[in-house]
Amino acid sequence: MTWFQQILVWLVAIHLVVWAWVWLVPTLVVRVDRIYAGALGLALPGLIFLQREAPASVLRHELQHVRQLRRYSPIGASVLLAWHYASAAIRRRQRSGRWPSFWSLWAENPLEIEANQAMRQNSPLPRHWILGQPLDRCH
Repeated sequence: MTWFQQILVWLVAIHLVVWAWVWLVPTLVVRVDRIYAGALGLALPGLIFLQREAPASVLRHELQHVRQLRRYSPIGASVLLAWHYASAAIRRRQRSGRWPSFWSLWAENPLEIEANQAMRQNSPLPRHWILGQPLDRCH
């Protein structure tokens, strides 16, 4: 096997392990005092960070991101976002003559739009564990 094939095999193996992690390990929700850039929540494979004062709608939003990671895989979601950002930035640059801001592109990305729609639902939240306590006792 060439070095390129070996690297490719390792990348595929790492991808499959991370995707299996997202599917098999229950998502742990951790309450924190502060998240970078003023966000109220942050979803990572197997882990959701929520600010202490974040409402339940933020948890719905982050749980939707976890479902997206399961649907597309972590690498698939990354490729989808990279395609969206690159194509939208080029289109806007051609139209207006200047590069758009990251945040304007972020508001239009399909994964974020879907998660924002989930925020507005009133469906019951799953019983995730937050620092050893059921979610309904942590509000």
